[in-house]
Amino acid sequence: MKRIYSSEVFLQQLSILISSHILALSGYTRNNISNPENFILMKHKALNTFAMKKVQFLTAALSMLFVVTTLTVAAEEVQHNPESAVNYNMQVVGCASSITPEDGDAKPLDGFSVFFLLRIKNTGTSVNTFTLVADDFDEFDENPDGSSTDSNVDLNQSLEDLNHNPFNGSVTLAPGETYDFYLKISKPHGTAYDRWNGTRITATSQSCPDNTNSTVVHTFIPVPDGVIIGMNDFILPSEGCVMSYSALTDNLLLA
Repeated sequence: MKRIYSSEVFLQQLSILISSHILALSGYTRNNISNPENFILMKHKALNTFAMKKVQFLTAALSMLFVVTTLTVAAEEVQHNPESAVNYNMQVVGCASSITPEDGDAKPLDGFSVFFLLRIKNTGTSVNTFTLVADDFDEFDENPDGSSTDSNVDLNQSLEDLNHNPFNGSVTLAPGETYDFYLKISKPHGTAYDRWNGTRITATSQSCPDNTNSTVVHTFIPVPDGVIIGMNDFILPSEGCVMSYSALTDNLLLA
């Protein structure tokens, strides 16, 4: 006798068949779904697992597509413009420089000013013009004597050539060529004693403005002979006595 299934029975059987395949893809077997009480829960779990795997697959596929697209664009760029592949490295090598103190990187400022002898060298592969600039700088861990930079003072900086003529800071050098110059550091009126200053000298390539090189020198402002820090009195070395500012002023007025 021919068995006839209603549409409802057919749909139920089809649902079981599809769910069985999904469960099989998710690591389940028919033995796991023999219990009708767990079937619905397992089916939803299988569907969620299948959906997660689908999302993971799509994410991985999109990532691979992005990488392939990026590499393809880069390859086309190199094919049409081979120089672009090494342009940055060529700039760094072609515009390189070094700048070094030639007579020490730390000095006391006993009088009004002090000089540092510095040398810039074109370490690149082509003729280049460099711009030299000096400014106050304290972004280092500590001063040469180990003290904190919190109390460092600002000083005046200027550049001079070896004849002590003013130097505008622009110099053109061939590969391997050097140029020596002076950094003059002077203290403004009223600068505190027993303080450090850091000065940074930066060389910037005009051909590659992003390529800079710098060095730092340190200047110490010592306490002059006869001055006692924290007091309004000073010692006159020739007489070996202590005289206050007010007494000195009175004596000058009487004279």
